[in-house]
Amino acid sequence: MNKLLSWLTTPPTDGHRSILLLRLMAGGVFFWEGLLKFVYTNQGVGRFAKLGIPFPNFTANFIGGLEIAGGLLLLSGFLTRLIAVPSTRHRGVLHRVLRRVVRADVDRAQRVRAPGRERDRDGRQGDGGAV
Repeated sequence: MNKLLSWLTTPPTDGHRSILLLRLMAGGVFFWEGLLKFVYTNQGVGRFAKLGIPFPNFTANFIGGLEIAGGLLLLSGFLTRLIAVPSTRHRGVLHRVLRRVVRADVDRAQRVRAPGRERDRDGRQGDGGAV
């Protein structure tokens, strides 16, 4: 357990310079996306409610706070491995929820036929009611 905790809290300092650029870009994205969840309702609570995520007010505030804290930790280079664990977990949960929502939208769209796409008794494509 001590070995795992040590690995999470002390990342190597001899990495390639490109890792710094990637860390700064990802940290900036996390920070600003978290901040937007508090500034614009449609980015936080509104989006979570629209997607059907339970307790959208609490969830949006929690995820927004996690993204701001994670972004700042990535930008500063402090505890980067430790913040990667909850960040990866919340992205995985959000991915599963979005996949369920998209699948429901596709099923709903397949049940509704677009006008002009009906086939007649002989199997020929309709013309949409053109005269």
